[in-house]
Amino acid sequence: TARREIEQSVAAIYREQERIRANLEVVESGTPLHRRYIDTLTAQEDELERLATRLVRAQADERAARDALTRYLDGL
Repeated sequence: TARREIEQSVAAIYREQERIRANLEVVESGTPLHRRYIDTLTAQEDELERLATRLVRAQADERAARDALTRYLDGL
């Protein structure tokens, strides 16, 4: 389902962020690699915000579909 795909994307980003944060602990601050890691985390946070919005919509769509199915079955 759409919700499941979004949740998987969120989980993948969280795993990636853990790796990046671990790398940030050992990379010297101010280096190009450090900046790259920071930029990646920033982009991922933006993506997490977009995914959160999509997740809310997907959950609402699922509820609406479930409610429609229930109404249909009740009418049989």
